[in-house]
Amino acid sequence: METRYLPYCFENGPNATREEVMLNGANCQWLIHEIYRSIGIALPPWMRSAEIYNCTSGMFVPVARVEEAMPFDISMYGRKGADPESVHLGVCEQKNGSDPPILHMSFLSNGLSLWPHTSFLNAKRYSYFYGIRRYNPSF
Repeated sequence: METRYLPYCFENGPNATREEVMLNGANCQWLIHEIYRSIGIALPPWMRSAEIYNCTSGMFVPVARVEEAMPFDISMYGRKGADPESVHLGVCEQKNGSDPPILHMSFLSNGLSLWPHTSFLNAKRYSYFYGIRRYNPSF
C-alpha cells in the first residue's frame, strides 16, 4: 500500500474529482465529504461549511460541549464573526474529553493533519470555536 502526502488546495472542494485531489490536494470541505462517503453517507454536494453550521434540516445537530464529541462529529473553527461560508471544518477522530484530536485539511499545516482541539484555539485563524455538529442517522 502506498502512502501519499495530501496537500491543501483551496479550490478543490466537494465537487473535485479524485484525480484533481490526488494531483493538487483538497480543502476541508472535501475532506468532510470524503470521510462521510467512506462510511456510507453521501452528503449533498452543495453542503459546505455554512450549510453544516446553519443546518436546520436535521441532517446535522449541535453537540452541546466539546467533552461530548464523538468520532465523525464535525468541529468548526474560524475568526469570531466570520462569514459561515469561511468556517473551517474538521472531523473528530476519537472521544478524548476536552481535547479531542481533529483531522482536517489546512494551509496552516499545508495539508492533511491531526490537531488536538486546543491547537485550533491557539491558532489566530481558527481561534474562535463555532461548535460541533453530529450527523443525525435518523435524517
